[in-house]
Amino acid sequence: MLVVDYRLSQHCLAGHDFFEGVRAVLIDRDNAPTWSPASLAEIDDALLDGYFAPLGAEDLVLAGGDRARKNG
Repeated sequence: MLVVDYRLSQHCLAGHDFFEGVRAVLIDRDNAPTWSPASLAEIDDALLDGYFAPLGAEDLVLAGGDRARKNG
């Protein structure tokens, strides 16, 4: 599960919304983030699947190699 958590964190950091949330709350303090997509209705399965997708050469590899990859 740590591999999946790592993938989620990396995909979130690569996107727009994490930084937009930081901007809205901590930098500008306007509490008015502009999310992308703008609503939950605009989220589809392909977008969600992308957050769980392997990171290729950047994927997390734990000691025990093959076992870690099967669990991720």
